[in-house]
Amino acid sequence: MTKLKTQPDAQLAQAEAFWFVRPGEGAICEELPPMSASAYVSVRALYSGVCVETHALVFHGRAQESFARALDTPNLVGQLPAPAKFGDSVVGVVEDGPPALFGRRVLVPHPHQTLFSVPREQVTPLPHGVSERRGLLVSEAERALAALWAARPQLGEEALVVGEGAAALLLAHLAHQRAHLKVTLCPTTALTATLARQLNVPCCEVEGAPADLDVVWHLSPRDGALEWALGRAAPGGRVVDLSHHLTAQTPAVLPGELAARGVELTFAHPARHAPGAQRWSRPQRRALAAQLLADPALDALLAPAHIDFEDLPDALARLCRLEEASLYQVVRYPAAQR
Repeated sequence: MTKLKTQPDAQLAQAEAFWFVRPGEGAICEELPPMSASAYVSVRALYSGVCVETHALVFHGRAQESFARALDTPNLVGQLPAPAKFGDSVVGVVEDGPPALFGRRVLVPHPHQTLFSVPREQVTPLPHGVSERRGLLVSEAERALAALWAARPQLGEEALVVGEGAAALLLAHLAHQRAHLKVTLCPTTALTATLARQLNVPCCEVEGAPADLDVVWHLSPRDGALEWALGRAAPGGRVVDLSHHLTAQTPAVLPGELAARGVELTFAHPARHAPGAQRWSRPQRRALAAQLLADPALDALLAPAHIDFEDLPDALARLCRLEEASLYQVVRYPAAQR
């Protein structure tokens, strides 16, 4: 494990954070004490999440500033590709802030760090019945929620989810359980197919995928997957793409061809207002996403074993060098071990 000092007086350091130091290398660095202000909330981390797909792009130096803007990382520090302090989500306990939040378990979009302060509006309290570990999936649930809103599904419609990972599985699960669609997940990995069966989500291989569908959601980063997804839609169908921020894929199908078939292509993003949800603020959307995680079955999306924070540099390097898909990883902090 690599640990670096980032200021001369170590006595000032009350926090530590994981940094992508350079492509292919990460380190735990000392941080200055978090600021204390009336509009800010101080949070001590219990767990943080690792979406291996996005972390691998940063680890290998393939992520640029446009990637960070698309992912909506308000607390990114440094400059991509490196050095940068980047991460998905942190669940922790409020140690300083408004009385109504003091001691509450909250979810924050923040890099991997033991103690930090953020503006009040970035904090999402976890509802009763949602564990700290499962709360890390709020960002993935918000992505699935944006996809549902963008597609404007109708009761009983037939739908296909094309992709892998926690967001695709959550979307298929919610579309099946909450929106009552006849949904099928077309997994691109064996792991995704296994998890789909655990969640009782019907799945298929590419060769046996249904066609003439009302709704198709595309979440795959693989080349050619978007064109294939567009071909699954029926005349008048809706295709929602959620992977453009990872791949910048531009479909080879011309807009005129889509219009001739009556197929609507929409690009969805959780940080922006989805069609039909303009009145929902970002905190309201994240709070709803948190409520959608009350089902204990969703624990299947999380790696059963955790990574201790001090081991994160070595563990992340191993994960990002894998060529196969991985479960959503959970990083455990010292405060969670007390």
